[in-house]
Amino acid sequence: SSQSENPLEATSLEQEAQRAFENALNSNANYARARIGLGSVYFLQAQETQPLSTLLSTSDALIKAFDEYDLALALARQSADKQGEILATYSVGTAYYLQGGAYRSDGQLGAADKAFRLAINTFDAILASLQETNQQRLLGQAYQAKGAAYKELAKMWAEQGDEQKAADLYEQARQTFESLLLLDPPPALRAQLERYLEQTRHGQPLAPVFSGYLVANLGK
Repeated sequence: SSQSENPLEATSLEQEAQRAFENALNSNANYARARIGLGSVYFLQAQETQPLSTLLSTSDALIKAFDEYDLALALARQSADKQGEILATYSVGTAYYLQGGAYRSDGQLGAADKAFRLAINTFDAILASLQETNQQRLLGQAYQAKGAAYKELAKMWAEQGDEQKAADLYEQARQTFESLLLLDPPPALRAQLERYLEQTRHGQPLAPVFSGYLVANLGK
């Protein structure tokens, strides 16, 4: 989802959302969906950190996001809240993706590789459940994010001159984006994905496709 063009307005909305989720947790500290919401506020704060390379050294926002998401996941499992578990797992994946980008920007390539692969594995863990429950929107986002993680890994290793590793990762990205196309995504996203697939066929670098999501469908 796009952020407001007005930074002050965006900050105000984040603060309002944070208060709402904190109030909900004051009433029920074990409310997994509110934990996810609060974690997403911290995620947005982390995502807005510039330059991204400073995220891990100057901000605790991503750590707080991970903490809330991990707690939400545990709470959802305890209460057999399958949808809460799916949303928390997806959110953990987005946090790993952002962590990978921060490590990459800071030149910590080994740590970046690990974080991006954790993101991929996390998204993989919910694909079957999303298909079974016919959650097309979130399924599309999970495929999009998984493909973007492969793409970032491919780009990172291509820049290091490891052409074989990069080629294998670009192929994984291509397969993931093709899986997303089979879901009949909205026209704008379909056009974007088709451009990326055309670029990969010609060996061109891919433009960014993924941005973090503040989970909107938290449910009641």
